[in-house]
Amino acid sequence: MFTDLPLCPDIVNTLQPLLQQSTSNMEVAAIAQLIQHNISLSLQVFREGSVEERRYYLILQHAYIKKMGTHEVVSEHLNIPIKSYYRYLKSAVQSLAYEMIKTT
Repeated sequence: MFTDLPLCPDIVNTLQPLLQQSTSNMEVAAIAQLIQHNISLSLQVFREGSVEERRYYLILQHAYIKKMGTHEVVSEHLNIPIKSYYRYLKSAVQSLAYEMIKTT
């Protein structure tokens, strides 16, 4: 999904309010790049954060950025029991959304 963002205008338009700057004269691909940049900045905060935030970073990085495979594959790779993995995944996505809103 992360690398496909420029190809999904509906998603880009939905995420557009997360950007501080005006995007009215920008093409979808340029807006998508800005959104990807903001996601990367938020992930960097997680990578340098607490143990919990680093876990969120690894889950999001392997599942969505690197697209390692299914969630089961990522769970196994990170040595996290699947039930715990899904709990962490939910928290990771919520934390990412919060971080992006906070930084805009």
